[in-house]
Amino acid sequence: MKLKSILFLSAMLIMNTSFGQYKVTTGGQKYVLVEEATGPGCGYCPDGAQDIEQAIEGVYPRAIIASWHGSYYDGSNMVVAGDPFCGGTGYVLGFPAAAIDRTVQLDIHEATPANAVGLNRPWENWVSTENALSPKFDVSLKCIYTHPVASHPDTGTITITVTAKSLSAQTGTWNINAFITEDSISSATGNFQQHSYMYSTSYGPACDGSTCWFTGLCASSCPGYPCSSCAILPAANYSHMNVVRAYLATDIFGDAAFTNPAANATYTKTYTFKFDTTVFNPKFMKVMGLVQKPGPASTTNGNYIENVIQAKVRLMPASESATGVAETVKAMTDVSLYPNPASTRITVKGTLSEPTATKIEIVNAAGQLVLVKEYVAGGTIFGESIELNNFANGNYLMNIYNGGEKVTKEFVINK
Repeated sequence: MKLKSILFLSAMLIMNTSFGQYKVTTGGQKYVLVEEATGPGCGYCPDGAQDIEQAIEGVYPRAIIASWHGSYYDGSNMVVAGDPFCGGTGYVLGFPAAAIDRTVQLDIHEATPANAVGLNRPWENWVSTENALSPKFDVSLKCIYTHPVASHPDTGTITITVTAKSLSAQTGTWNINAFITEDSISSATGNFQQHSYMYSTSYGPACDGSTCWFTGLCASSCPGYPCSSCAILPAANYSHMNVVRAYLATDIFGDAAFTNPAANATYTKTYTFKFDTTVFNPKFMKVMGLVQKPGPASTTNGNYIENVIQAKVRLMPASESATGVAETVKAMTDVSLYPNPASTRITVKGTLSEPTATKIEIVNAAGQLVLVKEYVAGGTIFGESIELNNFANGNYLMNIYNGGEKVTKEFVINK
């Protein structure tokens, strides 16, 4: 190849790097950060994952999950250096546990109740309390994902701009932070194999009396506690979700943003995260921005999370094509229903390009319209939980309308 051609192609790679851009905002709504303490070596952690998936994500669409993997339970590279949640000191002293917006609560599950930030499951009552609050800050997040280029074929770059806006005058210091999480990390990968105490003869099933979705995946026998050799099998059937891969502020308590902010004060911080695409999978990665009130890492002093917003990297609509021409951005992306099949309720969740009104229709198998609801969207993360107690078993269609677009999803009710 001639030198002129090589230089031309190199210039095109520099100018026309493929990237996608995405922006989301809380829009005057309160979102709840659930930080789970977990790890492959924790035998009760599959039960914690079930509680999050079914009782929290399936009921509270504005709950955002960040799962921290404990350094003293496993040596996998899912552990984040400097994490005070799972290192045996700080907020969380046991597994599975969770911090709900890092609020100090009375943990009613402890033998000796004490004020704590890290709480034993179930966690949904605390999520419900936080979910009902009015936020003090709005959080917006803009993210650009730059795909690998020929000169660096294994390196992706995520640039995150987090903007916080005070909705009323506040006192004290408030910080800003950004997290990177990843879904669908297989238990069969590396040393990520998930353990379970489900068959422990000493402690019995780890399901609090309910049916476990991981029933039958564990080894058929496991002689006695601590049962650390009892791994879920086949390993490929268990995936780790919402795994925190990095926090981008100086430390877990964030970077300084506000001191005694007046109403409508704003602060913006930009972070850059470069990663190896042979280790991280951008298809399953998410980014989140948050506002927090700094405090010490202890079980009796909170480091309160005021508000948080999240977006999926893999669904960032391209803001420019390779030729630099703007592309059309869909009104709705990432629309999902869960659980499916459903019994008593179903949650619909998606991302809106603009926080505009959204209408939902449910149609039964006979083509009859059985429900119509309209929602006024505050933030760009749309989520609603719909009661199904008056619906019969069967197949249904849900039509979701926003911005002149329609998305149709199928679901099943099986009580």
